[in-house]
Amino acid sequence: MPMHNRRQRKNTGSDSCRDEAPERPPFRLLCRFLISLLVLTPGCSWAADIRLSGLSEKGELARITLNGEITAADVARFKDIVGLLKAANVRLTLVELNSRGGMVIPSMEIGTIIRENWLWTSVGIDDPGAVCYSSCVFIFVGGANRIPPDLTPIGIHRPFFEAELFAGLDKDDAKKKYNALLSNVRLYLDKMGIAPNLYQAMVQIPSNDLRILTSAEVQNWNISGDDPAYKEYQRAQNIAKYGEAKMREFDEYIKNTSAYLTECTDKGKPLELCAKETDAKYPNPIADWGK
Repeated sequence: MPMHNRRQRKNTGSDSCRDEAPERPPFRLLCRFLISLLVLTPGCSWAADIRLSGLSEKGELARITLNGEITAADVARFKDIVGLLKAANVRLTLVELNSRGGMVIPSMEIGTIIRENWLWTSVGIDDPGAVCYSSCVFIFVGGANRIPPDLTPIGIHRPFFEAELFAGLDKDDAKKKYNALLSNVRLYLDKMGIAPNLYQAMVQIPSNDLRILTSAEVQNWNISGDDPAYKEYQRAQNIAKYGEAKMREFDEYIKNTSAYLTECTDKGKPLELCAKETDAKYPNPIADWGK
C-alpha cells in the first residue's frame, strides 16, 4: 500500500511552506544545538535507508536517520535499532526523516514504535533538501516530540494501493479494502492526537497529486508538538527530582533562552556563538539538568 509522490510535486493548497518565511521556532534551534553534540558513527547501518547516524560520547543521545521509500522490511530494521538503543539505556533518540513516502501500514507501524518508545521526530534538521511526503507523515506524527520544520515541506495526499493489486479486485472488494485502509489511517491519526483536519484534508487530494501544508496547519493540527502523556510524565519526573519551585524557575529560563536564541540568530550570528551568549546571559537554574 504505497503512498508516495508519483508525479512532480504540485501544490494544491492555498499556500506553501516554500512560499512563505515563517518565524524560526526557537525549539528547533535548541535541537540543532543538541545535534551538534552528537558524534557521527559511519558504518553502523542496518539498511540502505535506515541507520544509526549519531551517538553522543556518553551514549545518552542518539540519532536515527530514515531516507528514501518506506517498505515493509523497514519495520523490523527500525525495531532492531530501537531495541539496541533501549538495551544501551540511551535517554533520548531523535528520528530524522527524508522520504517521499512508501507503504502506508509499515509507516504507521514505525510511527507506533516511535510513540511507544517516546522517540522524537524531525524532518532533516540539517538537510535543506529534506522532505516528508505522503506516508512519511505517519512516521513523523508518531514522535513523542515532533520538531516543527522551518521551510521543509510536509506534503499529503490520499493513500492508495498498488495499481496491479487494486485493479485485480472486483468493485465490492476494492471498496471494502479501501474503506478499511482509510479507517485504519483515521484511527491511527486519532490515536496520535492529531486534529481531524489532517485526515479530512488528506482524503481530498488525489493520490497522483500533493498538497504542501502551511506552517500554520502543521502547528494548528498538532502535526508538530508533544504527546501529552510524554510531556506530563517528563514534568512529573522533574518535579519529583527538583521540586515545584525549581521547575518554575526552569520554565522561565526556557522562555528566556528560547527568545534570546531566536533574537540572536535572526541577527545573522552563528548558532554556536548564540548558544554561548545565551549560556552566559541566562545560567541554568538546575546545574545538573539532563545528567
